[in-house]
Amino acid sequence: MTIALLSLAHLLLIALANSAHPRWTHPDLLFAVTVPPGFRASPAGAALVRRYRQLGWAGTALLAPVVLLPPRLGPAFLLAILGGLAVWLAAFVLSRRATLPYAAPVDPVRTAALEPRPEEVPGGLFALLAPFAVLAARAYECHLSWEEMPLRFPIHWGLQGPDRWTAKTPAAVYGQFATFALLCAVMLYMAWATVHRARRITAPASAARAQQRYRRLSAGGLIGLGWIFALGFPPLDNMTLTLPYAPFLLLAMVAVWLVAMVRSTWSDMPGGDQTADQHWRLGVFYVNPEDPALLVEKRFGLGWTLNFANPISWVLLAAIVGVPLLGLLVIR
Repeated sequence: MTIALLSLAHLLLIALANSAHPRWTHPDLLFAVTVPPGFRASPAGAALVRRYRQLGWAGTALLAPVVLLPPRLGPAFLLAILGGLAVWLAAFVLSRRATLPYAAPVDPVRTAALEPRPEEVPGGLFALLAPFAVLAARAYECHLSWEEMPLRFPIHWGLQGPDRWTAKTPAAVYGQFATFALLCAVMLYMAWATVHRARRITAPASAARAQQRYRRLSAGGLIGLGWIFALGFPPLDNMTLTLPYAPFLLLAMVAVWLVAMVRSTWSDMPGGDQTADQHWRLGVFYVNPEDPALLVEKRFGLGWTLNFANPISWVLLAAIVGVPLLGLLVIR
């Protein structure tokens, strides 16, 4: 029953987050469509948002009884996550289709700042490189204390503690460090790219400062995740978690980051994201070979997405896919 309730909680969190997504988007965008200023607050815009939420919550309500089935009848946890995301994605696609007739052209006028605006990653090079030094030092410590390590060690922790174990082998031990190093590399590079390779939207001083705060907040959250993974999860000494309750620390950090991102409103950044609608596939995937930016702000919800016309995007995707694959390979 614990698994069923946990799965239901995840399904509810997905529903709550997706239900709030229209409020977390630029005021001149609705379901990834550029709309006239003020349209989202108009009766037609409000009706589209209301219909989106009705579709999403109706699908969630239909999925909830299936998630509560006994675990032996199916992977409830996986069903809750994938099913919940599928329900709200379908609601988004239908709502975007209904919004397209209200689309407005992007303002062709562009402004540029003539003065330099130096911007650095929060914490500088130390914040980006220190997690790798920590991983290397802990791997070396494992090498020095190899004989004292237990023959089996945990590799996964549930609510009641360790629930998955593997044998002590060089591939398993050092492969864990390699997996977390790859994970940190992806997160920390994304943090750097958020500051240095993200698309700028507007040049006026107040709006530019608001964008800078949002970029730094996004990068700071990714750096924080990288530090937690480097400090809290890889094995050391008796092959247990170094930081007590590290998974809960991770969840708490993500929650604080999400709240901070939500509070960073778009009120000082008018004009949508200044990208043309035709460069967005299904309103989710940005493909523009003429745009040198690697990252652009999402058109629906919080955060950033990749410019899939940039080859580096595919390298990052390969690295992201490689994290779980490497993790599975080293514990065989």
